[in-house]
Amino acid sequence: MGKKGRRDAKPRKANWFVCCTNGRVKELRKMLDDGSFDVNDVEKGLTPLLLACDTGLPADTVRLLVERGAGVNAETLDGASPLFLVSQDGLLDCARILPGHRADGNKPRRDGARPLSVAAEFGHLEVVRLLLERGAGINNTSANGATALLLASENGHAAVARLLLEHNADKELAAADGATPLVMACSRHHEDVVRVLLERNANTEHAANYLHQCSEPIKELVRESLLKDDVMNAAAEAKASALMR
Repeated sequence: MGKKGRRDAKPRKANWFVCCTNGRVKELRKMLDDGSFDVNDVEKGLTPLLLACDTGLPADTVRLLVERGAGVNAETLDGASPLFLVSQDGLLDCARILPGHRADGNKPRRDGARPLSVAAEFGHLEVVRLLLERGAGINNTSANGATALLLASENGHAAVARLLLEHNADKELAAADGATPLVMACSRHHEDVVRVLLERNANTEHAANYLHQCSEPIKELVRESLLKDDVMNAAAEAKASALMR
């Protein structure tokens, strides 16, 4: 009886959650064609698209879901959108698909973090470039005041910091604790980022207060910048004095 029951039992049909988790695109397409589920169903707080983005599935899965009407601005329980999830993981092909279907590139998570800031935080240069090209707000801040530039500086991503500065990121915009991008780069010993910021004439006055925490090469870079500023200020004062005579 037991053996017969097991023999006669029908295999359990995989649901969309299983298909999205495992990247089974053909099965997922068939289920959509059959109307087996709504493309915006929710299970465990995730829609099919959120799950596909969260698990890092290939772009084909993401494309299939958005073409079938998946909500591109759906949210996880903490407010992360599909674009946020793929930006966090550096999934460039997926990130290219979503904005074309009206994904909001500035949609914040509950803590104020946005796709651009999380891509910058993890050093995903090409995703950052894409988001900037699609109009992401470069100086948006999270709840603690962190900008994309500050996060890139804090985590040592010099190429990302350079790109943000080329797009006119505010190099002096400080977080809630008063730390500027240069302060973060100095205190975290990211010499390459310090160089990038100083090339753009980042204000060294505040950073000078943190020199005791810095490596010797960074101390020297900041000292040189401070000295250059002093020379320039002295020259400007001399010129102004001459004009007043």
